[in-house]
Amino acid sequence: MAHSYRITFVISSLPNIFNRNSFDAGHRIINFGGTHREGTEAIGYLIKNKSLLEDLKLRLSQVRGNQREYPYWQALILVDCDPPNPNAIPKKVLEVHEVEVNDTLLRQMVTANFRELKSYEAHHG
Repeated sequence: MAHSYRITFVISSLPNIFNRNSFDAGHRIINFGGTHREGTEAIGYLIKNKSLLEDLKLRLSQVRGNQREYPYWQALILVDCDPPNPNAIPKKVLEVHEVEVNDTLLRQMVTANFRELKSYEAHHG
C-alpha cells in the first residue's frame, strides 16, 4: 500500500557567531535541514529547480522590504514523497519569515563568549 508523505526542509540565514571576525563583518551561516532523510536529500535538488529558486528569491525580497540588507530569515520548503525515495524533489516554498534578532544583546553575548573562550585557551593551551 502506497503512503503519501509530506516532508519539509528548512533553510536558515543567521549571524555567524562561531568566528569573531566573521560576526563583526556581518557574515552569515546558511543552514539546511530536513525533517526526514528525504527532506535532507532533497536539498541538493533545490539548486536545480529554477522556478522554486525564483519563488524563494521573490519571497525573500518581500521579507526584505525597504531594508538595505536582507534580515535574518528562515524558509520552509515542501518535499512530496510517494512512496519515500532518495530522489525526492522540492515542490513548493511554503513560508519565508524574518528571524528577529536583538543585535545589541547578541553582540553582548558573543563578546562575552569570545572573552571566556580566550581565557580558557590561555589557561589550557
